Amino acid sequence: MTCPPHKKQFLPLVALVAAGLLLVSAGGSINAGRFTVEYQPGAEKLARSIVPLLEPELLRIAAALRIEPPQRVRVMVMADPRAFMGRQTDRFEPWVAGMASPEQDTIYLRPLTGHEVRHNSVRAVAAHELAHLAIHHRLKGHPAPAWLDEGLAEYFEVPRGAAGMPTRSNWPSTLRDR
Repeated sequence: MTCPPHKKQFLPLVALVAAGLLLVSAGGSINAGRFTVEYQPGAEKLARSIVPLLEPELLRIAAALRIEPPQRVRVMVMADPRAFMGRQTDRFEPWVAGMASPEQDTIYLRPLTGHEVRHNSVRAVAAHELAHLAIHHRLKGHPAPAWLDEGLAEYFEVPRGAAGMPTRSNWPSTLRDR
C-alpha cells in the first residue's frame, strides 16, 4: 500500500518523534537552562560537550534575527550514526549530521566521524540546527522557502565578526588552508 502524497509530508515528523521516544527510554538527560539534552547510551560525552555551546549559539542567532529565542529547546543526541540515519526519510543524505523539528523546538544530532570532523564541528552542526528553530520562530511558524531556511542555517554555522565576515580562526580548515 502506498502513502497518499498529502500524508507523506508527515512521515519525517513521525520518524523524529519515534527517535525521540527511543532516546527517552534508553538513555539519560541533562537539563541546562532552556535546554534539555537527551542522549542514548554511549552518547553522554558528546551530549556533555555540546551543553556549554548551545545557549551562546542560540542567543547569537536570535540576536541576529531580532527574535526572542525559544523558551525550551530539546536536543536529542544519538550515539550510533547508523541509528540516526535509520530515522531519516528518503529525502535526507548520508552526510546529514543533524535535523531540526522546529514545530517541536527540537534538534537531533549524531556523532561526527573522523572525516567529517575535519570539515565540520559539533558546534557548527548544533548552530545550523538551532538556526532552523530560530528561523521558524522569526517567521511565526510560517514555512520558509528551502533556499532561505538552509542558506541562513549555513550562514549561522560560522561565528561572524563585527563586519559580518567570519573571523580567520573560525573559517573551516578547507577555506583557511587555501
